[in-house]
Amino acid sequence: MMKKPIILCILIITLILLFSGGCGSDGQVPPPFIGPTPSPGPGPSSGTTGESGLEDFQKMTLEEASLTIGLPVLAPAYLPEGYEIRGVYLKDTGSFIEWIVVMLISDEELVQEDGKFNEKMRLTIYWHDVGGLKMPWAERVQIGDSYGMLEKEDDHNDLSWIVRPGRKLMLSADKDIPIKELAKIAASVVPPPEDMIAAEIYPDESIVVPQGETEALSIRVTSQALKTLEVSVSQIETQLPGVRLNIAPDTFSLAPGERIEVKADIKVSTNAPSPSWPRWTPPQDKEPFPPPPSLAITEVAYYRLTFDIYYTYPSDGEKKSDKVSVGIKLRFKEPPPLPPSMVTLEEAQKAVKFPIAIQLPAYLPEGTEPPFLGLTLTSDEPRGVTVHYATFDVILVPEPGVTGPPRNMAGERTTIHKKLGLIGTGRIDWWAYDLHYAIVSDQVPTSELLLVAESMMQIAPGSGSWLEKYK
Repeated sequence: MMKKPIILCILIITLILLFSGGCGSDGQVPPPFIGPTPSPGPGPSSGTTGESGLEDFQKMTLEEASLTIGLPVLAPAYLPEGYEIRGVYLKDTGSFIEWIVVMLISDEELVQEDGKFNEKMRLTIYWHDVGGLKMPWAERVQIGDSYGMLEKEDDHNDLSWIVRPGRKLMLSADKDIPIKELAKIAASVVPPPEDMIAAEIYPDESIVVPQGETEALSIRVTSQALKTLEVSVSQIETQLPGVRLNIAPDTFSLAPGERIEVKADIKVSTNAPSPSWPRWTPPQDKEPFPPPPSLAITEVAYYRLTFDIYYTYPSDGEKKSDKVSVGIKLRFKEPPPLPPSMVTLEEAQKAVKFPIAIQLPAYLPEGTEPPFLGLTLTSDEPRGVTVHYATFDVILVPEPGVTGPPRNMAGERTTIHKKLGLIGTGRIDWWAYDLHYAIVSDQVPTSELLLVAESMMQIAPGSGSWLEKYK
């Protein structure tokens, strides 16, 4: 008899809970609370027919945008007949070096309806974008002497290209505008300069100052800004032993378009220690073989002189600063001349179809100073190369499809980086990446040649190198 009242009570309680808190007014279970999502930051617009994407931008003219940024922002030199820049928008992302400029382009006046503009094309300039052009799904399009990547959306096309590291541009356009026209417009775009200052150092690569003598270099500083800059030049804090510098002028004002030559006198004392490369010590007693701290040394040792050029300029009523840097290699004597019949690394690289420098040894036996003496090329096609060090030679010869030694080749079996090889008299041979590697010497013991071999082909993961595709 008690079962019916109990069942009735349960039903009443269930109905009360459902109508009081468990359902919405429409009888549906309310969704869980979702808080506001963080802003993804600046990114490409969703196309010319979607939302404007300009809610955080300030409308202005090209001239006003140029003055705000401090660098000239120019319209494309070419636009199809009847097309004009109908609107310019600028976004300050919070960093004075990370602006975003948007130009709305059309053959008719702009009209905004429901938050959308009716532009036919939209050119976006990203001041700082690290995304690059890694778009395997996109189509490669020639833009002048360079290229861009074309993404085909349902109602528009996006053409992206990079004019320098970090400076990315995107041209979005309606589907009825030919891709050839987009490429032509893109090729005509002159992007803003990379920095407010352009700096060049002369000599441009290296300078030789003998011990006990003084030589001068010059730094040409040119303003690309639209405002007067306050500039200072200094060497970075790391001081070189026995080397003194005198920079003049080290502070100055630079008007728009103005150029000035800064002189730096380099005085090297008679007892200044000559530059030298640090030596890498391989592990002992069959310890795990770690990669060396750097790749092969391909140059005569040098000191690096780096100059920081700071500049300050007014912006929005306050002073803002940035810098550019230039550097040069400093040696105390000229590198030795190239031996007869040998070629340079650059000359050899042009003659072969595989990378050379990244495969050379980072470890050199005692008594062998870096770099190599020179290189010689094989005459047979495909061409190989021999790299001549003071006490041994490294030989790289293409042998496509070969993964191990011939059966009749004498020698003791070994492995180099898990690749099959042979130890012969005064040499080690192994095969990998469609190449036949060999180290040959009548001066270096086999134990040292093995260390040399193991220090080769050390490629950092993610470097994008030629060798990575074989791993």
